[in-house]
Amino acid sequence: MFLCLVQELDYDDVLELREYQLQVRVDDPEFFTTGTVTIQVTDINDNAPVFSVNEIQVNLTEFPSTEPGDPVTAFTATDIDSGDNGEFE
Repeated sequence: MFLCLVQELDYDDVLELREYQLQVRVDDPEFFTTGTVTIQVTDINDNAPVFSVNEIQVNLTEFPSTEPGDPVTAFTATDIDSGDNGEFE
């Protein structure tokens, strides 16, 4: 006996369930039994981080006004994967 998927599962799709509970029944000519199958969808690292903007332009004044180690600009990025899969450097 097999359970098969009829469509792809995507943990990151907010419209998708992340847990499925199926009631199953097995019959023979005289008896039957029932059980529950629980399927938990886990996340994989399948999404790249995304910058908050596509391009940053910075104008810097030459040395001595700007020195090595001075902050140049700030930006953010996000990753929709969960847990460690959503972490980046």
